[in-house]
Amino acid sequence: LIMALADLIMALADLIMALADSIMTLADSIMTLADSIMALADSIMTLADSIMALADSIMTLADSIMTLADSTIRKHDKNTHHITPESLRPNPSLTPVSYTHL
Repeated sequence: LIMALADLIMALADLIMALADSIMTLADSIMTLADSIMALADSIMTLADSIMALADSIMTLADSIMTLADSTIRKHDKNTHHITPESLRPNPSLTPVSYTHL
């Protein structure tokens, strides 16, 4: 009877040891998963930084295009005579007959 009780206690101890090993394996798996998640988070942060740098580059390009457009418009404005109501009125000094004689 004592031998049977000792065998039962030994079997229970083996079961507890197997349970402890399983828990340790689960803990290792969870740690590996946490490491993978941290690596993924680092990669996502690096991707976000790259996207921000790309956005900054695009903004700089847009600013350069706007500056080019502004300088082109100013150059065009200097070389273009605008039609205004004043420019449509006859210039008396350029007409052969003065308006005062009419």
